[in-house]
Amino acid sequence: MSADNKNNDKLDNLVWSFSKVNNYNRCPHGFKLTYIDKVPQIDNAFAEYGSFAHSLLEKYFKGEVEFFELSQMYENEYNINVLHEFPSCEFCDLTEKYYNDGLKYFNSFDGLEDNYKTIGVEQEIRLDIDGEPFIGYIDLILQDIIDGRYIIIDHKSKSKFKSKKEKEHFLLQLYLYSLYVKEQYGEYPKELKFNMFRTQKWETELFSEEKLKKSISWFTFNIDMIYSDNVFPKNKDDFFCNNLCGVREICKKECE
Repeated sequence: MSADNKNNDKLDNLVWSFSKVNNYNRCPHGFKLTYIDKVPQIDNAFAEYGSFAHSLLEKYFKGEVEFFELSQMYENEYNINVLHEFPSCEFCDLTEKYYNDGLKYFNSFDGLEDNYKTIGVEQEIRLDIDGEPFIGYIDLILQDIIDGRYIIIDHKSKSKFKSKKEKEHFLLQLYLYSLYVKEQYGEYPKELKFNMFRTQKWETELFSEEKLKKSISWFTFNIDMIYSDNVFPKNKDDFFCNNLCGVREICKKECE
């Protein structure tokens, strides 16, 4: 860590998460505006859609609603939760596509298989990872009652991963979360799963201690990079910058 970095005091007060570190990975300048300068954030349709679907699944897995109620809730509450417009796309109407994919999922949703027991839902976790404070929220922790082993599930609104590399990147988060399962239950999860709910598919990863070590290294290395960064350059990605970045309006004004 850089002893002369003028941002050290602010960084020292952060509790780290996968999203914070990943924010820096995507765009160091966006990280600075968000977590150091703390400028106002704006939302986007993709984030609102994902949050809404997560909230419905959370209600089900917490036993607050029955599975057959979800599709009606989705229809009734969609427009009060997804407030922003989806960007235009030359291949399809994203607004219609996302809405219909979600409706199809909740219409066909029938809960868990009988051999799974719910252990945690939107479980807040706090860890110390190599001396760095870490916070996260695990969408779902299940226990397979046949073998007693644990499974971490992350709900994803992506239809699919663009590549193996992208999947491996998102697995970093679940591997960090696996440290909580080990701490709480005495063993690592047997599987890490992505619920790609829009396409009603699952992406499953058998747990690997070697990948866990790489995930911890990624986490600590990037925090060191953040502390040593005195520039925080912009990474330009037109789609992300124009549609997804929470500080996109402030960033655009800086360029005017």
